[in-house]
Amino acid sequence: MNKIFSTEALIHSLKSNKLIQHSNISMGYVPGLPIISILNGNLCMKVPYLKYKVTGEVDKTFVYPIKFIVTISIPEETVIGIEDLSFNESFADVEFNNPIGLFRHDAIKNLNKEAYSNLRKALYVEYDKIVSYLTDRGAYTLTDESHFKSLFNVILEPSLYPFYRAIDSDFTNKYLISDK
Repeated sequence: MNKIFSTEALIHSLKSNKLIQHSNISMGYVPGLPIISILNGNLCMKVPYLKYKVTGEVDKTFVYPIKFIVTISIPEETVIGIEDLSFNESFADVEFNNPIGLFRHDAIKNLNKEAYSNLRKALYVEYDKIVSYLTDRGAYTLTDESHFKSLFNVILEPSLYPFYRAIDSDFTNKYLISDK
């Protein structure tokens, strides 16, 4: 029997992944929203890692640039790569120690912690639908795609848009609505 893939479970499991624990990913970095990619004909998720710094003021938590990318094969859930973007020429001009934005942006400012968490969980379910479709285990409709786009664009921090575009333009050209 095939295991049902869960994006939420995958993201949670990364905290205890030995390869990631022994990598150069600094403490304080957390996984962001995954990017679905096809690499050499293989389905993968690129999971960006970034950090936040709480300032003590409401809606004034600093968002820092994505610094690491963990690439995972799907559905096997095997870490196949960990990249430190500070060594990537495409990110040479990025000041990784300087904040690039603030959490919470306008689209989510009116959500309490529970509502935000529920929205994020709903987005993970939409990721699962894409993975199910791409692994020939389920259907995927234009309505599903529209729902994914809507949730993704509400949750993703606008300050991270350029990083997502640079990491995977195919994914962002399909799912990122604008550069707000």
